[in-house]
Amino acid sequence: MGSRVCRVSAHSISDAWFQVVRAALEVGSDYPITRGSFVGHQRRELESLVLAIEAPGTRPFSPVLPRGMPPVADDESIRRHFEQYWLSPDKAENEEYTHGERIHPQLPPLIKMLRETPGTNQACIEVGRPEDIDLKNSPCLRLIDYKLRSGILSAHAYFRSWDIWAGLPFDLGGLQLLNEFISSEVGCQPGPLFVYSKGAHLYDYQWKMALQYAGYSLKDGSGSPRSLRRWGMGRRRRRGLLVFTGGMFSGKSDRLILKLENRTTVGGQKAQAFYPARDTRTHEGTITSNSGRAFPAKKVNNACEIQELVEEDTDLVAIDEAQFFDSDSGLVEVCQELMKDREVIVAGLDMDFRGGPFGLMPQILAIATEVVKLRALCVICGEDAEYSQRMVDGRPARRDDPIILVGGEEEGYEARCSDCFVRPS
Repeated sequence: MGSRVCRVSAHSISDAWFQVVRAALEVGSDYPITRGSFVGHQRRELESLVLAIEAPGTRPFSPVLPRGMPPVADDESIRRHFEQYWLSPDKAENEEYTHGERIHPQLPPLIKMLRETPGTNQACIEVGRPEDIDLKNSPCLRLIDYKLRSGILSAHAYFRSWDIWAGLPFDLGGLQLLNEFISSEVGCQPGPLFVYSKGAHLYDYQWKMALQYAGYSLKDGSGSPRSLRRWGMGRRRRRGLLVFTGGMFSGKSDRLILKLENRTTVGGQKAQAFYPARDTRTHEGTITSNSGRAFPAKKVNNACEIQELVEEDTDLVAIDEAQFFDSDSGLVEVCQELMKDREVIVAGLDMDFRGGPFGLMPQILAIATEVVKLRALCVICGEDAEYSQRMVDGRPARRDDPIILVGGEEEGYEARCSDCFVRPS
């Protein structure tokens, strides 16, 4: 059927696991297993998985399963697995290899390289070996490449084959714990995690559990993903309110649009996006980020219009620049109503140029089921920036200036950290 790239952008490891499980069920292909583990079984496989996790250090690593489902992993078992299988050079008599046997001797020179030449592109741990071609079950993890920039160490890994259900939580947890260990030795901060696999899969004996976890109920009750296509399915929608917030230039709209793209292209969901008419910076009919990313959207004068425009079969409702809605617009009530039976994602500034709460955002944050606080880079010192400094003639604006003055960097806004922010007087 040709190569189909599945791109998943996740916030945390548990979020990544959920999204990859669902992607495999919805867009994976079925293949018989003819070599290696579980010969004679079938697997549902993503032909090319590209996974990016922004905050892989978020705890817990382990996924939260519906009540009654057997646990796949918990953080303590992930930690023990990491110490025994990833970090220790020892292996049992019946083991052909362990990750630790191959990773451990490469750690000292890798750490030394990153300390002495932090800009290097050669900080790579080779897990796979040429002689592995003769093994019945060669290592699934082949290499881990590290990149240190601006004091942030990102990890880039490749798996030739990847057990999504039972292996992914342990492997992602192991990669993150390894990055945290290396970062502590180098003297930097662990950053995002990027993983590629040309064979991420679910085994047939895992299908029923995966379907239950992803929220599917099959009409024929067979527990086979193939019946999703043949007989149709009933899927429980995601529900709740996710809020991306922070100062200007922190990437709120980017994150919102990435979620929309991921949900619609990978998850096959129907999404509708909205933005307030007061925001005149965006191109008509789209929400647009500072990086140029865009997604089709409808302009509304008040939040009540959103509820009227949302269609019955819409899975996801996105609202950008929420801080621009008036206090009597009904945005809080609309979000509360919509999140009862679908997912709602809101992006908006949490503070105005004075450094105080912005509009309805405190109420939106109060009812959110998940909040992601984003930060820009301070234009003065380069540290994390939480504030949006409005500039007039090269100086911070006065306190009695109007709260809402729509514009971007060219209109005189700067991202500032708490030390460099000048509170208007």
